[in-house]
Amino acid sequence: MPRIALSAGHRNQTGGNPIEMELVGPITHELAESCRDHGFDVRVVTPDDGVGTFPGGLREVAKQVVQWADQGWRADIFLEVHAESNGSGDLGRGCFAIYPAADGDTDVIVRDRLGPMIVRALRDETTIPLRGSGVLSERQTHVWTKHNARLGIFEVTRRLQVHCHRLIVEVGAYSSPADLRVMQRPDFAARAGRAMAEAIAQFHDRPLHQELRWYRVAVDTARTREGPGTRFRIALQGEALMHRDQVFAGDEVVEGEPVNGNPLWVHRADHIGFISMALLEKAA
Repeated sequence: MPRIALSAGHRNQTGGNPIEMELVGPITHELAESCRDHGFDVRVVTPDDGVGTFPGGLREVAKQVVQWADQGWRADIFLEVHAESNGSGDLGRGCFAIYPAADGDTDVIVRDRLGPMIVRALRDETTIPLRGSGVLSERQTHVWTKHNARLGIFEVTRRLQVHCHRLIVEVGAYSSPADLRVMQRPDFAARAGRAMAEAIAQFHDRPLHQELRWYRVAVDTARTREGPGTRFRIALQGEALMHRDQVFAGDEVVEGEPVNGNPLWVHRADHIGFISMALLEKAA
């Protein structure tokens, strides 16, 4: 059962705006309920499924997800719901997803698949347009460009990157009168929550029901040198459930640095670095 961690952006003790806080709480609540309807195991950092107030800052929100992982509940997706103010009026309309993009921590699955799936579903259901392509690198945010710093949600959860897709979804710009009118409609939270949950369900339906295979993962420890990736390669020894370019490591958390800076495996080759993978005759 996929595990989904959620939080309502800025319904805590740092940043945000009263308008944003009013918007994102109900959306997060509806998203949590809709994800449960799809059979997901959902935890919401923000109290009362998003409509309460978390007693800490944004970094503490992310630390809670890390703590859950350390206690054995490891999220497959950590999504934080936000609404944006950019000062551009209706020229700054739109929803978009932000993905982690630092050295050694770039989630191409969020960038190329999960993020676009969520924001396109949001657009189609609510009429909020996409901002640009619908995805934004954290390097393009004001936090990175102005302060040369990572977004806290991604920095704090960096070590979860192997098993958890992390993203921020900006559901629209409340600085845009056109977006704000849509977001303040009585049915917006329900429609937005259902749309995002449906996209997450479709994302998980592909690897869970198509071309799923078990692989035996072996590490040539005699040839494995100390350095980036060593602990990651050794930790992966055993069996792993794979679909195309994604790894589902069962109940075991995989710690350490990713191979060649990439947390994903591609099995077009038999050997990647010092890892070999052999297809097992085992039912998924």
